[in-house]
Amino acid sequence: MKAPSKKLSILTIVTWIVSFILSFYVPPTSPFIWLPDTLLLLGFWPLFFAMRMRFFWLVFGICNMFIGFVLYVAVFFPEKALEPYHMEAMKAHMNLYHPYWAWFLVGLVSFIVGLVICTSSLSIWLFGKIKNCQKTDSTSVD
Repeated sequence: MKAPSKKLSILTIVTWIVSFILSFYVPPTSPFIWLPDTLLLLGFWPLFFAMRMRFFWLVFGICNMFIGFVLYVAVFFPEKALEPYHMEAMKAHMNLYHPYWAWFLVGLVSFIVGLVICTSSLSIWLFGKIKNCQKTDSTSVD
């Protein structure tokens, strides 16, 4: 695995730090409550661009869409079922501070980008193999 460049690593770290700081300053009633989570997730993108393992995009997208789905289901989870475990505060925190659609949308975009990158890489590799086979066949006939 190729190590990411220093600039991309610094961009990732700065994005994560800004996200972490914003999580303390953006109130839950703000229309920008999605920003800390979104920046946290987008902080991975520079590292994914730098790496050659393109399937990470797909895995990252699927995992984030799953987390978004879980956060969406948690909105409708009955309070009575959480009482024995004293988890009402956690549900309230998840509903207020972690909008499910931010996780789902970042996951969906990541999955689509990963699908495009993987498909194009696979196509380039296959066409290269076909050309090599054709070149080998034409030289062996002589």
